[in-house]
Amino acid sequence: MDVIAVTSALLSGVFFGLTAHVQKTALQGTDVSAGALISVATMTAVLWVLAPFFIEWHWFATQAAAIFAVCGLVFPAASQRLQVAAVQQVGPTLTSALGSLAPLFAVTLAVLFLGETLNATGALGIALMLAGLLLSALKPGGGLPRAFPVVMLLLPLGAALARGVVQPATKYGSLEINSAFFATLVMSTVATVVLFFWMLADRTRRPLRMTRRGNRHFMLNGLVIGSGILSLQVAISHGAVSLAAPLASATPLWTLVFGVMFFRNEDLTWRHLVMVLLVVTGAILVVTR
Repeated sequence: MDVIAVTSALLSGVFFGLTAHVQKTALQGTDVSAGALISVATMTAVLWVLAPFFIEWHWFATQAAAIFAVCGLVFPAASQRLQVAAVQQVGPTLTSALGSLAPLFAVTLAVLFLGETLNATGALGIALMLAGLLLSALKPGGGLPRAFPVVMLLLPLGAALARGVVQPATKYGSLEINSAFFATLVMSTVATVVLFFWMLADRTRRPLRMTRRGNRHFMLNGLVIGSGILSLQVAISHGAVSLAAPLASATPLWTLVFGVMFFRNEDLTWRHLVMVLLVVTGAILVVTR
């Protein structure tokens, strides 16, 4: 067991869990397209300021840089686009539920293409964590969205697949340049460019809603989500994807913890307790496999 990989993966989930609360406040003042750009651009700016201390400039001429650049197109750029479209077409409940499959995609690809192994204990742990995440997404009384063509399920599945593909892909790139900082820098830089053009496209269709308060919160969100992505890349560079991906996916657990303890916007129910039990038990099995 790699302590750095486990700690970083868990820390990534903590940051992603906090992001949900920061975004909720930020969206009260700024549109999602502008907010996504502000978040990623803030993260990218901080990384470039720190870059001279953590990278070698010749790394940009390597195959790893190209791999990380493609990953930036997929996540967060393409995955965010698919996520928004999925919420619009099939609803947030089903989108969130199918989004829980991201670690399954990541682990499957890591086993098939990176030669990682997964024993029965690890597989059971991942299954328990997925069950807990699905339970947290499919809330009682939420119902299913209106009737829609089955092909529309490709939108939330595509968003989950995009997040899942990036993790084994960056792991492959790290075999040449084992720098979580460099991987995050390249990915965020490419994503900033893509999100900039996405915002311009949205702006031509309708005016954007932006306030100073919302922008400040999205800047804070960029620092938080940037820390989460960097932590995940550290976990991937130090350990197996089949270890990092499930632990980092425990975001709903940390969102619940922050909501109950600090933001006071969540009430504990039996479903929450079952979700916590499943996710924690699954995480223990994944770590001790």
